[in-house]
Amino acid sequence: METPPISISHAISRLPSNPLYCESLESGDSSSSPPRVTSTTPKLDELRRKLQMKRRQSWAYFVGGLGAAGGSYGLNVLNPQSETQILSQLTLASPPISSIGATSKPTIVEFWAPWCENCKASAYKVKRLKDVYGGKVNVILVDGDDRKNGWLVDRFRVDAIPHVALINPAGTVETSLVGVVPEGVVIADVEALIARKDLPYVMYDPWKDLGGEGRNMKDLRDTEANG
Repeated sequence: METPPISISHAISRLPSNPLYCESLESGDSSSSPPRVTSTTPKLDELRRKLQMKRRQSWAYFVGGLGAAGGSYGLNVLNPQSETQILSQLTLASPPISSIGATSKPTIVEFWAPWCENCKASAYKVKRLKDVYGGKVNVILVDGDDRKNGWLVDRFRVDAIPHVALINPAGTVETSLVGVVPEGVVIADVEALIARKDLPYVMYDPWKDLGGEGRNMKDLRDTEANG
């Protein structure tokens, strides 16, 4: 017996479009209640200020660690930066946005930002997803903090990140997963997309207030000027 779709769209309220929020998904007992989405970074400027402080502290610990414990401590301090590198590399290696609906493959579009801790926490999961399913699914990463991508943020109605749009081969967004979603949830939905079956997990519909109009991304061009 197939598991019925789990809708948790009622747990999410639309947030102000600017600035982007960084969301986290708090998983409770799945047998009794759906996960909750909560805002973890109310303001972009405040988050950046905190991250700058953390970076300064990290460098201070790094310098001290070189003298006390050798270079290994410094590598541990710097290691979190590798998540940003992974996301940046995946972004550069992404197929063009115009590939959505242009092939027989479904597409995953993930919006992230270098300052988003929850985005970085998902970096290795995204890489595994690309490594395992890259031959069957187009995986596109978009840096939502890059101003040239502002039109895509608006087009996908992204209010919070990480934001993962799951798109069928016809170019229609079937659902959007917002926040740090369990890896098993993403995999289950991706496998359903590949098999062209109903998604087992349905989360957020950014176009609900428009009656569903605007979900199809098949005719997107690669730049705002041509879109």
